[in-house]
Amino acid sequence: MQLTKKILHLLWDGGLGGVQRYVKQVYSSNYWDGYEHFIFIFTEPGEILNENTDGLTVECAHIKSNKEILKCRRKLKEVLLKHQINIIHSHCDTLLYLSQLPLYRNYKNVYTEHGDSFVRENRQTLTKILWNTNGRFWDKIILNSNYTKKAFADKYPHLNSRAEVISNPLLDIVEVTERSLNEQLKIGTIGRLAHIKGNDLFISSLPKVIEKFKNISIEIYGDGEEKDNLEELTQTLKIKSNVSFKGFTKKSIDKMRTFDCLVVPSRKESFGLVALESLAVGTPVVAFKETGVSDFLESGTHGYLTDVEDLDQMSENIIKVLSESEKWQQLSQAGITMVQEKYSLEKHVNTLKECYLT
Repeated sequence: MQLTKKILHLLWDGGLGGVQRYVKQVYSSNYWDGYEHFIFIFTEPGEILNENTDGLTVECAHIKSNKEILKCRRKLKEVLLKHQINIIHSHCDTLLYLSQLPLYRNYKNVYTEHGDSFVRENRQTLTKILWNTNGRFWDKIILNSNYTKKAFADKYPHLNSRAEVISNPLLDIVEVTERSLNEQLKIGTIGRLAHIKGNDLFISSLPKVIEKFKNISIEIYGDGEEKDNLEELTQTLKIKSNVSFKGFTKKSIDKMRTFDCLVVPSRKESFGLVALESLAVGTPVVAFKETGVSDFLESGTHGYLTDVEDLDQMSENIIKVLSESEKWQQLSQAGITMVQEKYSLEKHVNTLKECYLT
């Protein structure tokens, strides 16, 4: 009789991030016969992952800083023994675990790079030292796109043989309805209002789009430290009347369904789940090349890819999406079909199972 595999997933917190949402949706799904999943949160539970999360047991260390390594070690050991864990799967590269990785060599250690480490600007030096010394103790390293794998290989070439690309899936079942261009055009972005997400680039590309489509509505969903600067930029460019800042939304897919085009202007993007979700509901996407979005978005088929930070080209590509109703419907349907065929949650889980077994 085959024993149940018990996997402990490590996360820094249980908050509102994409990583937390990924872990919740993937590991509480119904495709895991023979597996049990447990969550270990280093700091505090949050709105997505907490003691009441359906289908997952959540343990929390309540760590206040990376200095509490002994407290972390005691709590982690307690959880490993309590649940008789076989596999440790880390979804963050916290120093608390990286520094202790050799202590857990008797477990199968899996790491998923969701892209955070490549956009983070602090503690890079110490993190790199620990990766160079302890990285060999990872049995498997999962990268969520070819873009992320290239960035990882450039940083840690000696670990490339342990790394493989497993793309993110569509996390939610979405209702697909027949779509057409809105009479009053609407485009937008959804994501953190941070420099790395490139909303300033999107806003700077808009004057040409507004010149072409006078009454177009632009909606920006998300919160962050760049909000005041972005609002000021709309005033400077004299496009404030067209642009609305909507704040954070928990219903991003519903919002994307109302768009005629989603723009993903990230300077760096490890995968671009919001773009995949947009295509799934039939909204074409404009994004930059040399990001994770280029793994699944074929330019001219599902939307358009733009040279990084080429604002004139971004404007032209947004205008292309919006200019022809028949072409728009072709882009819309092609995106829906592609996501359904290639990015199902069940396919993703089956690929992860193979990773855990080899």
